[in-house]
Order: sequence, then C-alpha cells, then structure tokens
Amino acid sequence: MDGVNAISKALEVKPDVVLTDIVTKKGDGIEVIEKICAQLPNTKVIVLSVSDDPQDLFQSVLAGASAYLLKTCSITQLVDCIRAVSEGDSFLNSHYGG
Repeated sequence: MDGVNAISKALEVKPDVVLTDIVTKKGDGIEVIEKICAQLPNTKVIVLSVSDDPQDLFQSVLAGASAYLLKTCSITQLVDCIRAVSEGDSFLNSHYGG
C-alpha cells in the first residue's frame, strides 16, 4: 500500500496500531507518520524498516512513531513490539539498545 492510501485507510478504519515503513510509494514515510499521528492521536505507529540509519530512527520518532524495528527482527520481537505499543510503551529494535 502506498503512503497516500495508507493515510486514507487509517482515517477510515481508525486502527489502534499502524505498521509502516519510512520508504513508501506515493508519499514520504515520515510524512505518513506525521499525518497519521496528527489526525489519529490514539493510533500508535510502528516503523518496520530495512534502514538501520540512526537518522531514520530519529526522524521517525520525531514524526510521532512509537516504535522502530528492523525488518530483520523476529516474529516474537514484532509481536512483543505491537503489544508494548498498544499498551502505551515505546519500543526500539535491540540494535538501538531497546
């Protein structure tokens, strides 16, 4: 799903948690995070990305993401992250010390 459609779908469905990447078609992933967080303050955003660049992590968190995981994470880490974020916690991939 591209960034524009992701925002539209999130506004329609109003999910508790959105899983996205910082690289999206038809929209900057950081912009997607900002818009979802601004328009749906009760929705938590988790970034799942291939980028281990600390700047991407920093920009994601500044945009409002509650979590940042690398796509190399295990299914267990992803599930733990979703649970933690849905309970109001933040979560960082262990690569970043989380």
